[in-house]
Amino acid sequence: MTKIFTPTETAAILRAMQDIELGNNGWSYVPADPAVHAGLQAAGYVVLRSTDGHGQPAWKGYTRAAQESLRADRAAGLPVSSDYRVFRQQHAMPDYEGAILARQERETMDW
Repeated sequence: MTKIFTPTETAAILRAMQDIELGNNGWSYVPADPAVHAGLQAAGYVVLRSTDGHGQPAWKGYTRAAQESLRADRAAGLPVSSDYRVFRQQHAMPDYEGAILARQERETMDW
């Protein structure tokens, strides 16, 4: 059964689609609105519950291509989350950029 969306719901769905398509790497946060989720899923997008940058519950909308890319990364052993903190925890490395900037600052200081 196909749901008919109200004009307000349709505008919210189109805004979410625009955010996803114009977002970096084919995803964006979407409103926690069941009508928006249903509209996105009907249009072929993937909507998943996640967390935002502060660890608060949030919803993310993905293009189908972004999900296929994440699945390919999972098969390659890479983390699937688009959350940078998870990637950083699993791949902890020294802060080379910070060391380089500190050295440059020491070299250019006017003693």
